[in-house]
Amino acid sequence: MTDKSPGDTRQSPVRALPAHPNLDHLRKEAKRRLKDLRQSAPGALLAEAQRDVARDYGFTSWRRLVALLRPIAANTPELPYDWGWDLARMTAEAHARGDGSAVESAYRALIARNPAGLAELEANFALFLLTRPDGRAEARAIFRRLLRMPTATILALYATFAQAAGMVDLQGREEIYRRALAMGDNLLAAHHYAAFLWHERGNPSEALRFARIAAEGDTPHPLAQAIYQGIYATMAWRNGDAVTAETWFRLARTRSKGDVYATLAFAHMLTATGRESEGLKLAAEVATHPRLADLGPLLSSWFTAAVNFLRYAHGDAAQQDAALLALEDAPVPAQAASDTLDLWRTVETAMANGHPAPQRLIALAQSLTGQRTPSGA
Repeated sequence: MTDKSPGDTRQSPVRALPAHPNLDHLRKEAKRRLKDLRQSAPGALLAEAQRDVARDYGFTSWRRLVALLRPIAANTPELPYDWGWDLARMTAEAHARGDGSAVESAYRALIARNPAGLAELEANFALFLLTRPDGRAEARAIFRRLLRMPTATILALYATFAQAAGMVDLQGREEIYRRALAMGDNLLAAHHYAAFLWHERGNPSEALRFARIAAEGDTPHPLAQAIYQGIYATMAWRNGDAVTAETWFRLARTRSKGDVYATLAFAHMLTATGRESEGLKLAAEVATHPRLADLGPLLSSWFTAAVNFLRYAHGDAAQQDAALLALEDAPVPAQAASDTLDLWRTVETAMANGHPAPQRLIALAQSLTGQRTPSGA
């Protein structure tokens, strides 16, 4: 859970974390702060200096900041379960072809292996079965069985299922999320509820509160924690708080560089805030990311296009020419990714910097977002 108290109304932090945050950097900074404090208060303690440093970065305690930068144990698996990437690889091409039977077969094969996290895998399978012509009855049967001994994770997934199956309305779905959260700290439940508040309720302040709970949560799995942190950073950026966003993007990258979504969102934020060189460097990392192929042909082509869009918006003349050629040679279907990226801010910044072809830039943004205007109107 977050250390922030209900009455804490402080605004965005004074500073974002440095490019490569680590515990040694923070400890040295706290010692320098203590030296400064003792000039006016000789009895000042190191704990006071540490608290002040933490608050500079938007945290209410030194303990919480240090916990988020703790070293990762050797040989720690990136994700808590062994079926996530397998499922992605097995179903990516089938999804792209629209071959639901192949996706279903992939799910059933994984379930037969009885992997760790089987209940969560089955819950996701039930969600998939809702899309199949004759899958609704089996999907409901799966959740009836899982709900005999419900966990917070199962309830969080059931909230989505129940609404998709027409069993509850928005209010009913929210009540299920609250039941899940009442069972105790659960990062997935907090994350799902944050997304619900952001997308369905249009309540960014509450969405950010629960997204931060997930981001600050303690999970030993680097990529799982990085995903929660990257999503919180993206929400903060979309809500206009670039300092908080930068801090959490950097925290996410200290956990794992496996989250291609967060890396691309951070790249766009950096270029939109005047750090084109660093942003383009991250974009290049996305373009060669080893997990990109696991997203499937459709999504991987969209990410490649988003990288080329960034190069066209902020690269030098040679990069712009190559990026435009790639975008024209490999058009992709419109993907409404405005919650991952804000391509329109990229357009705005590039035009302010004197982009040579603003109308072409706007047309590309429209193609990649499916939006005719920044508001989608």
